[in-house]
Amino acid sequence: MPSSLDLLVSGPVVYLVTALLSVVASLLTLIASTLLLRRYRRTVARLMSATARGTADRAPDPATPLPAPNASSTPGAARHREPNLAERCFRASVDGPWRHARRYAAGGLLFATIVGWAAFQAFSQTQINPLRAATHPLQLLFLIWTFAWPVVLTANLVATTGWRKRCLVVMTYFAVLAMLGALLVLTPTEPAVRQGEVSVASWSGETPIRLLGKWVVFNLGPTLLIGMFRIRRVRAVAPLVLSFTTVVAAGLLAMVAAVWIYREPLGTVVTAVSGFLGLSFALTFVGCLLLLMVIACTSAALLGWCLLVWMRHAYLRKVISDQSLAIDAMWLVFATFYAAILIFVGPGWVLAVPVALAVFRMTVRTGNRSAASRAGVAEAGPALLVLRVFSLGQRSERLFELVSKYWRHIGNVQLIVGIDLATSTIAPHQFLAFVAGKLQGLFIDSSAAIERSAGQLDTRRDQDGRFRINDFYCHADTWQRVLVRLVSGSDAVLMDLRSFSPGNDGCVFEIKALLNAVPLERLLFVIDATTDKVFLNRTLAQACRELSSASPNAGLQSEAVQPFELESLRQNAIEELLRLLCTAAAGGLDRQPRYAS
Repeated sequence: MPSSLDLLVSGPVVYLVTALLSVVASLLTLIASTLLLRRYRRTVARLMSATARGTADRAPDPATPLPAPNASSTPGAARHREPNLAERCFRASVDGPWRHARRYAAGGLLFATIVGWAAFQAFSQTQINPLRAATHPLQLLFLIWTFAWPVVLTANLVATTGWRKRCLVVMTYFAVLAMLGALLVLTPTEPAVRQGEVSVASWSGETPIRLLGKWVVFNLGPTLLIGMFRIRRVRAVAPLVLSFTTVVAAGLLAMVAAVWIYREPLGTVVTAVSGFLGLSFALTFVGCLLLLMVIACTSAALLGWCLLVWMRHAYLRKVISDQSLAIDAMWLVFATFYAAILIFVGPGWVLAVPVALAVFRMTVRTGNRSAASRAGVAEAGPALLVLRVFSLGQRSERLFELVSKYWRHIGNVQLIVGIDLATSTIAPHQFLAFVAGKLQGLFIDSSAAIERSAGQLDTRRDQDGRFRINDFYCHADTWQRVLVRLVSGSDAVLMDLRSFSPGNDGCVFEIKALLNAVPLERLLFVIDATTDKVFLNRTLAQACRELSSASPNAGLQSEAVQPFELESLRQNAIEELLRLLCTAAAGGLDRQPRYAS
């Protein structure tokens, strides 16, 4: 083996290679994710505006009697309804994210303890750090808390919603870090020295700058990378693209490293080839280098695609979820940086990182299973149908994100894909279908396809205890029938009418269809200052006049429809909205509750 291989196990080179790999993969991820999602959005818009080529049936009349959303909406079923069902449903939705975050925190603290202990033992070696501060127990606590930083990011990803709570979580973490650092700085760790007439009292071997530097070295780089991946425009597919680009970048860097290590044999081969072809050495070397790059990138791309296919199958088997995929990618980034730093003091210390990752995953998985066992989780939960004004754009995306973040702990969410949410709800198998050029196959083009898609609704929990979003891709002449089918299988309906105006003909159809098919107590209309209330009242009045005699709302007066005015997206407003939704869904649940209590 060439002696140059020794260079690869040296700490600085490994860290630089890791940093280079991370930067290259991150840049490729941002560029690829942005371009792919932009093209995906245009493709969805084009297919949505297209017709189903004559295979779809005639669009339904909103005044035609529609099937009841659920048999439990009948008065007889209502008598068996659990008295506190709505409140229990609300508490489960609000507490669910924090219970989930606590399971990740337990695994994360074990991870931090293992890595922190390894770093404490490694960096307190006398030949590396002769100061006794390095062996002080407070140093161990400081390192453990330093490696617990990903727990904070995970909690903000899983549980918090507004920026105030996120800031509170971050400030709490740094307050504890500052307290541990202050204790370490103020604690005398080095013995007093006396030499002749000169004496130096005992002193601390740590300074605030040194402690801050430790945190920055371990956490700043991966934090910046994770921040790039959490950009709203790319975060839905960033973990998938990052997995692929990391494999490609690793393959390319491995090829460069191999060329450097085996540069002498390679030079011999290039000389022989240049003499055989009659070309200059420089031209032949460039050609060979390009050929090796193509081979490396092609091989790595095939391996990366196999990884994506595995992730797709794992997602369909409910082994992973969209959230667990993002969290695992984040922890893997931090673990990679931690390992690259630990290798500075010896390759053996790196083994602590994969062990810590395995303990983290086992703890989270055990916690999920234990929570599911205690709650007696059934197969299905209350289904929430979300409708909205497509022109809301990011405003619609933000409200949907907040509501679904809570609701998915008690039931699944159903919606018709629109441009506003196309890039935020895309699932791994849907993204890979788009990359493979098969996105059109996901669009519903007939009544048979509607029934087939409705029969494939995902109503079971993932392993992390959360339900999924069931989104339906519809053409311009199929979305109305899909709406009718979704109404029949939903326990509650949320319709976001912010920015509703006379130009929203699709929303007018939806309002009429909903009032004609769904009991009013199961409907929740959301408005704000941007809603044209005069036009809305006129639409509601017309819908009530056109109600079928078979409608559960027959004889309803438009004044009885009281939309919920959402003044802001603050926590108290979202919780009030959730409480109303849980009250609405309680009427659609069966006798046995289908959510975790």
